[in-house]
Amino acid sequence: MRSTKTWALGLVVLLLPGTGILLALRHKGSDDPAAAAAEVRKAADSLWQLRCQGDWMKAWEAYEPRYREKTVQVKYAAGQLEAIKYYGYEIKDVTVAGDSATVTVDADRSFPALDRRLEKATKVYKDNRTTRKTLPMTEGWVRIDGKWYVRVAEEEAPKAAATSPPPGPR
Repeated sequence: MRSTKTWALGLVVLLLPGTGILLALRHKGSDDPAAAAAEVRKAADSLWQLRCQGDWMKAWEAYEPRYREKTVQVKYAAGQLEAIKYYGYEIKDVTVAGDSATVTVDADRSFPALDRRLEKATKVYKDNRTTRKTLPMTEGWVRIDGKWYVRVAEEEAPKAAATSPPPGPR
């Protein structure tokens, strides 16, 4: 019976005085494409359930660590609550290539802030006052240390705040 799990043995040598060699086991996740696709589908399904419930605090945890390091969880959640509402979803496709994946979803969504503007601007056209539509969405996913996360494009990640040197004597 072939195992779908693999383990990598990493050797880390610490060059600090008084330290030795550290052996570490790190789980890479499944090498079997079908099993990896099932892992991604499960992670995506969990995220989409949170999105539909409006639980943006928990949904934030599904984003890759690089993004979360630059994004304040409460600000992210507040921004999503105002910006978008999901009513339902259907995962249409999951494609895995190594530690990267693509998930295509039909998402039933609207944009509440835009809907409020449309309502004010189109009082006469009552049927056109909503942005609610079911549209396809494609998201990239990345496996880091055996766990799948939503990949955030570099241009979407907030830039780290520029730090200026402390004021000194003049």
